[in-house]
Amino acid sequence: MKDAASYSLRRRLVWLLTSSVAAIWLLSALVVYQRAHHVADELLDAQLTQVADTLLAIVDGGEIEHFVKELRDHDRHPVPIAFEVWRDKHGAMQRLLTSPGHSGFEAIATNGFSEHAHQGARWRFYAVQDDDAEYRVVVGQAHAARESLARGIGLSLLLPAALALPLMALAVWWGVGRSLRPVDTVARQVGALDAQALAPLDESAPLPSEIEPLRAALNALIRRVTEAFENERRFTADAAHELRTPLAALKIQAQV
Repeated sequence: MKDAASYSLRRRLVWLLTSSVAAIWLLSALVVYQRAHHVADELLDAQLTQVADTLLAIVDGGEIEHFVKELRDHDRHPVPIAFEVWRDKHGAMQRLLTSPGHSGFEAIATNGFSEHAHQGARWRFYAVQDDDAEYRVVVGQAHAARESLARGIGLSLLLPAALALPLMALAVWWGVGRSLRPVDTVARQVGALDAQALAPLDESAPLPSEIEPLRAALNALIRRVTEAFENERRFTADAAHELRTPLAALKIQAQV
């Protein structure tokens, strides 16, 4: 019957190693997600800038009518970035063009990047105007799209590692079990000892440095026990001899 306080060294080692690796993986996942979010922001900011500059070049080039026609031909496929073009007409800004499926932003007076609420959600905007301040282009994207891209990048990086965690746990279980085989070997050797003829364990087989002291201590104990048994046998034999000698003399005298 096993002691209630006993535990499995293999399970404990597997648990410690697996939980440590899992904790490191979770920390790495957090770092990767933050990095993915930063990369996504940089990519999408560059995309906003490129779209705004392209639209401004189209407007300055006088190709706005052709561009409007193309937008109408593709209005069933809204682009992920919403945009609009404004024109200064007699000192008042008028909305000239909006992207398909877009109801229009509120007027944004500052150039460059900014963040505002639009339709109850956070949006990031980029605004630019031409040198004559006649045309102004505003492009924007919901933060939800940025979060979605960041999650996609993070998952693409972390999913393989997450799927590998169970395999890692199995590998740790196998590795720990293989490393503990010498302990099982020593246990079998001790279990096979004959109580009537104790002999030291075989020291020719190599053992890990952590287990070698255990075998050495067991062999030292076996030698001390064997020596104690031998001393006890000699004492018993000598005592029996000493007892037999007086008894023999008494027997001879009795016969005479």
